[in-house]
Amino acid sequence: MEIAVQKEISGSRETWLVKTGSMAISFSDQGSAMSFADKLKERVEAPHPLLGEVLLSSYAGLGEVAQ
Repeated sequence: MEIAVQKEISGSRETWLVKTGSMAISFSDQGSAMSFADKLKERVEAPHPLLGEVLLSSYAGLGEVAQ
């Protein structure tokens, strides 16, 4: 997934956009936009279990906390 940070100037107003796919989120400063983009990239690239694994572990009781 491509995540891009772009500066946009409209009149005298400067905003920063984080774009991914068809979404664009605006920020008033570059630091906030970069921080958001970095966290989004980190979360997208994190390992995720497959849906079948989640359903199977729930069904088998593996998601329960032992007491």
